[in-house]
Amino acid sequence: MTITSNQVRPLLVAGLLSACVAGTVVATAADTPAATPPSTSTATQPAPNASAGKSIMDTKVAAPSKAESPDTAFRKLDYSGKGYVTKDDTSALSGFEKAFQDNDANHDGKLTADEFRKAWSEFSGNKY
Repeated sequence: MTITSNQVRPLLVAGLLSACVAGTVVATAADTPAATPPSTSTATQPAPNASAGKSIMDTKVAAPSKAESPDTAFRKLDYSGKGYVTKDDTSALSGFEKAFQDNDANHDGKLTADEFRKAWSEFSGNKY
């Protein structure tokens, strides 16, 4: 069987789509055409390994213990380096809600490093 140049692109696209559905995509610049036509697939399900495309910065670490310094705790909770923590970031800290509320000075739903230090001191019972 001979494959013509008109058949190459659809075959490559079909192969890539099949690999995406299987959750294993291995492609190099040489394997991928310069301009891929829009996909006609209507599949909206995530790949079997939903964390495959996440960076290490998107992965939460264990919640800090009350014995940790406020700066260490803040860095653990602000794992993505955005410069603040949200209620969602601190949700693993049972009982931290009141300290969060008390120290969110501008009521924006975020604690800056300075606001967090005060909240952490209140929460942990340690003076820093």
